[in-house]
Amino acid sequence: MIDQRPTRFSTVIAVAVPVAATAALVRAVGLERQTAYAAIGAVALAIVLGLLATERLRPVGAALVGPVFPVVALAVIAGGGIALVGQLRNALPIGSAFVVGGAALTAFGAVLAVRDSLSRDVLARAVASGLRATAVVGLAMAVALSIRFAPVRSEAATALEGLAGWVFEPTAAFPLASFLTLSIAVLYLTRATVRALPLAALLGDRLADARETLKQADRTLKLSIMALVATALGALLLEVTAPDPYAWVPDGVEGVLGTLTGSTQLRQLLVAVLVVDGLLLASATSLKRAYRGSGRAALLAVVPYFGGGVVVAAVVRYREPFVSTLVEQVLNRLPAQLASPFDALVSRLVAVYGEAALALMIVTALSGLTLVVLLALFVSSALGLLADRAGGVALAASGTVLTTAFAATIGVDLRLALAGAVGAFIAWDVGSFGAGLGSELGARASTARIELVHGGATVLVGIGAVGMTIAADRSLESVGVSETLAVPALVAATVGLLLLVIASR
Repeated sequence: MIDQRPTRFSTVIAVAVPVAATAALVRAVGLERQTAYAAIGAVALAIVLGLLATERLRPVGAALVGPVFPVVALAVIAGGGIALVGQLRNALPIGSAFVVGGAALTAFGAVLAVRDSLSRDVLARAVASGLRATAVVGLAMAVALSIRFAPVRSEAATALEGLAGWVFEPTAAFPLASFLTLSIAVLYLTRATVRALPLAALLGDRLADARETLKQADRTLKLSIMALVATALGALLLEVTAPDPYAWVPDGVEGVLGTLTGSTQLRQLLVAVLVVDGLLLASATSLKRAYRGSGRAALLAVVPYFGGGVVVAAVVRYREPFVSTLVEQVLNRLPAQLASPFDALVSRLVAVYGEAALALMIVTALSGLTLVVLLALFVSSALGLLADRAGGVALAASGTVLTTAFAATIGVDLRLALAGAVGAFIAWDVGSFGAGLGSELGARASTARIELVHGGATVLVGIGAVGMTIAADRSLESVGVSETLAVPALVAATVGLLLLVIASR
C-alpha cells in the first residue's frame, strides 16, 4: 500500500521555511515571550489532532482532549493578552497581538504539516470529543451553581415533591389526568421495548404464523395511545381551568373511578413497570449497538467523558490556587486604572458564586473557545475553504503572512518582511505540490528532482517580486513617501503579485 503522506523534501520546506521566517519576524519586533506562550498552546492542540488522526493512537488523543482544550485556550489568551495589555499601556505598538496570533497559527499548521494530519474527519473527531469533555465540565459547573444557591435548591426540591405527589399520591378525588399520563407512558415504553427485543430471532418460525396478527395489534396499540394522549390533554385542561372538572360524572361512577385512578399501589405498580421497561429497552439498545459496533468504538465514545471528569476533579481540588493565581497574573499586567475595578469585580464574583463554580466557569469557557476554533476549521473544511490535502501547510503559510503583514505595520525592516512573505508562498506552493506527489507516488518515492525544479521556479518568481518591490521602495523614497506607509503597502503588493503568479500557473 502506498504511503500517501507528502514527500519528505516538501515536508521539510513546508515546515522549516514558515517557522524560520516567523521566528525572525517575532524576534525583530521583540515579542518572543508572548509568542512562546501562544505557540505552546497551538502546538499542544496540533499534537492532539495528530493523535486523533492516527488510528493506533486515537484513544490517547480522545482522552487528552478534555485536559488539553482549556490549556490551549489559556496559553493562546495568555500570549495574545499580554501583547494586548502591552498595547493598552503603550509599551507595545498596535498590532502586536496580531503578530502573536499569526505566529501561533504558524506553529499550529507546521506541526500538522509534518504528517499532513489536518482533515475534515480529524476535525470532526476533535469536535465530537471536545463536546463530550466540555459537557462534563459544564454539567459540573451547573451542579456547583445549584449547590451554591440554596433558594434555587429549595425551589427545586419543592417542585420535585409536588411532582412526586402528583404521580403517587394525588389529592384530587378523581385524578384522571395523572393516571392517564402514567398509563400512556407505560403503554408507549412497553411497545418500544417489545419492538427493541430480538423476539423474531429468539422465537423464529413460531412467530411466522402470527406475524400479521401482531402487526395489527401493534397498529391498534399505536392508535389507542394516540387516543389516550388526546383524552389526557382534555382531562388536564379541565383540571387546570375548572374548579370541579368532573361534576357532570355520576357520583357512583366518579367514586369507583376515583378509587381506581387514585390508588397509590396501582400507581406504584405502573411506575415499577416503567422502570423495568426502561431497563430492558436500554439493555436491548446497548447490546444491539455493541453487536453492530466494536469495543474500540465504545472506548472512543466514553474516553472523552473520563477526560472531562479528570478536569473537573483537578479544578475542584485546586480551585483556590487556580483562581488566585489567575487573578494575580491578570492584575500584575493590567494598567493601574483597570486593575482596581477588575479586582473588585472578581471579589464580588467569588462572593456570589464561590471559587469552585467560578473555576469551573472559567475552564468551561476556555474549553468552549478551543471548541469554537475547531468548529470554525471544520466548517471551513466542509465548505471547501480548507483542503483536506496540505491543510497544515496552508495554515502555516497563512500564519506567516499574517505575522508579516502586522510586523510590517510596526516597523520591521522591509527586506525581512518581504522575505517572510516570499517564504510563506514558497512553503505553501512547495508543500501543496509535495502533497499531491505523495498522494500519487507515495512519500518514499524519488521526487527530489522534480520538486527542486518546481521549487526553484517558485523561488525565482519570489526573487523577481522582491526585486520589483525594492525598486518601487527606492522610487517612493525619492519622492518622500513615509516608510511607515510604504512598507505595509509594498508587502501587500508583493503578496498580491505572488498570488497572481501562482494562480496563473
